[in-house]
Amino acid sequence: MRNHCFLLLGLIATLGCTPSQQDDPELPAEEPAVKAEVHFDLARIYLPHGSNRENPAHLLAPIIVHQSIEEGKAGEPPWLNPKGGKPQVHLLRAEIKINEISCPQFIYSWEYGTGTPTQAPQRILRMTLDSRGYPMIFELYTGEGQLAAVYVSRSLEEAAAEEHGPPLAGRNFSVEAAGGPDLSGIVDEGPVPMGPLAYFDSPGRRNVALTCRCSPSKITRTDGSHSYELVETPASLPPALVLVNLDNLRLPGEF
Repeated sequence: MRNHCFLLLGLIATLGCTPSQQDDPELPAEEPAVKAEVHFDLARIYLPHGSNRENPAHLLAPIIVHQSIEEGKAGEPPWLNPKGGKPQVHLLRAEIKINEISCPQFIYSWEYGTGTPTQAPQRILRMTLDSRGYPMIFELYTGEGQLAAVYVSRSLEEAAAEEHGPPLAGRNFSVEAAGGPDLSGIVDEGPVPMGPLAYFDSPGRRNVALTCRCSPSKITRTDGSHSYELVETPASLPPALVLVNLDNLRLPGEF
């Protein structure tokens, strides 16, 4: 299984990210310095099981990377399915209007075990898509709806820089607005829309990085490749999550 995982990630990496998004020296680095140092010596990888290749929400489902503490021990807190069997990620579809443009959103959520160092056993990833069907905004939340991290695609940052100019004083990216959330990093894009790799540390399962599948790996060794079941659900999410205002970013007029 470990070799299978490396082959999969290696194949994706050989496709490469979009050239124009890698070679522009005027753009900020893919991630701030604190993020660039993130690297797991050992990690357990979870991929969506049996994804429907004709379903965008399944194709864009994240690969979830958990830092492991040693061989055969996935670290804390564990990823539990209350009903047993494979871990589950719940999918909720939504839509939001930005600049009078309707943008699809895919919201992925999963739970961890209780009685662990973490204060929020649930993690939520909301992805907002652009007009091409590529994820352009990635938001990570705790189970209480507290915003933990925000990432944007490189093409969105490029468009924001072209329309709004350089970053505001005290900001690192053009898409960041005064008084808005601090951006955690920029995510490159592959040749086709694809889900990101989301990295979570141990203990606590705190998000420390989010990258394109075609970006260099942040893992030295894998503690096995596993899968999770992607389950569509109409279940509601924390109110704070749906109230987050994406207008707090300096978004371009078109994207």
